[in-house]
Amino acid sequence: MCRPRPETRLHLRGHRRGTARSGLCGERDAQGRPGLRHRGQRGLGHPTPRPRRDCRRDPVTRIGLLGGAFNPPHNGHLKLARLALEHLDLDELRFVPTAVSPHKPDPGGPSAEARLHLLAGALQAFDPRCRVERLEVDRGGASYTVDTLEALTAREPGAAWILVMGSDQLPGLSRWRRPERVFQLASAAVALRPGAAVDLPSVPGLRPAATWSGGPGEFVWLPSTELDLASTELRLRLAADPAHDPEGIPDQVMAAIRSENLYR
Repeated sequence: MCRPRPETRLHLRGHRRGTARSGLCGERDAQGRPGLRHRGQRGLGHPTPRPRRDCRRDPVTRIGLLGGAFNPPHNGHLKLARLALEHLDLDELRFVPTAVSPHKPDPGGPSAEARLHLLAGALQAFDPRCRVERLEVDRGGASYTVDTLEALTAREPGAAWILVMGSDQLPGLSRWRRPERVFQLASAAVALRPGAAVDLPSVPGLRPAATWSGGPGEFVWLPSTELDLASTELRLRLAADPAHDPEGIPDQVMAAIRSENLYR
């Protein structure tokens, strides 16, 4: 169903050049860096907002999935979400916290339920199209994107799925579990890092597109998030100076962190 888009604006603290290091279900190459110069795919360098849909011709629910540990949630995650909402014509955007990241060591910190609570606080006044998806936390164990997509498509067969991530995720994309199956079920939207050219990953079934049609297997660019925030750095700042609120964390999240005495 088509709905009018709210005019919610995101007010951020702590702008710094770069991109949010937001991943998809924790599946990033911890040592990866953006690749070499892009080979010039047509339509990839200039993301174009998808035109408004005709409800009678496009009844499929378009859902974005933004995965990660969200440990803690920060303004980079919200900026990436805003870009996805503006450029992908989404009906919903779901934040998918991991239970256990399969490719990164456990950094410790709050429990999965505590991270869910922080994320819910970050989204409370953000955009009504956004919500938290508990599937991976409830399932437990290592959180693989292919397992999540299999479960979601079985549960909601009338939906179209697109994975939302930052360009720092691209080097490790081909090393995900069953990446060819991932892109039989979903497409990918990637936010650019300012000044960095990257290669389209070599994944069977993943092809470039100027805009997302609603089908699987499409790779589209989003503009730069223009924020360089990392949850790891924010955790270190919170632990090093408990009396100081680091820039880049939404007020609602910071209030919950202080109330629950987290990251100490």
